[in-house]
Amino acid sequence: MLKNNDIPIPEACYADLCKAGFFERKQVKLTIIWNEKISRNKQILILKKLYPELNKVSTVEIYKIMKKTKKWQFAEMGWGFAVDFLHKAEKAGIKILLENS
Repeated sequence: MLKNNDIPIPEACYADLCKAGFFERKQVKLTIIWNEKISRNKQILILKKLYPELNKVSTVEIYKIMKKTKKWQFAEMGWGFAVDFLHKAEKAGIKILLENS
């Protein structure tokens, strides 16, 4: 709520938001870092729930990947979707890295 001496900040116009990069369509790579403190099964289930495209990959295959490496790049998506995904994953206890494509 504004006080008597406060001046409201005007809303940015669409052109200014575009210049700032808010509507860029660049793709971002999503990489999971497997957590040693959370069971493998739980991490896979959470990841598949958050990103249903992974249901096309068998759980056995993901277990094999998990054994080979501590990180796995599993998806690419737009920046806005990636940030939303990151927040959901963090709430579920999964660590995700976002990297430019």
